[in-house]
Amino acid sequence: MKDKFLTLTGRSNLELIHFDNYLLHPVVIAPLVALQKKAKKEIQADLKIVSSYRNFERQQVIWNGKLNGERKVLDDQDNIVLKEEYSREEFILKVLRFSALPGTSRHHWGTD
Repeated sequence: MKDKFLTLTGRSNLELIHFDNYLLHPVVIAPLVALQKKAKKEIQADLKIVSSYRNFERQQVIWNGKLNGERKVLDDQDNIVLKEEYSREEFILKVLRFSALPGTSRHHWGTD
């Protein structure tokens, strides 16, 4: 049970494998390859992975950077959200719109 918790929260990546220079969960590879082939055939699109596994520590760096105003926080229209215009609680909700709290990111699973 502890191993599953560590994997779920991004503290372990033992279940993941390297694919195209990214760490992915094995269950997503076959569907990904099928999707890439179909996209190429039907709409001449070359689908590429741009983000995959992210461990707890990396997610924490991103989260802390946004919360501390060192990284951009964007709204739904791609406008920069200014930290000083919101209460701490409101700003946390703005950060949570596009950045998961460390330990809760789907990137920890290697499926996103």
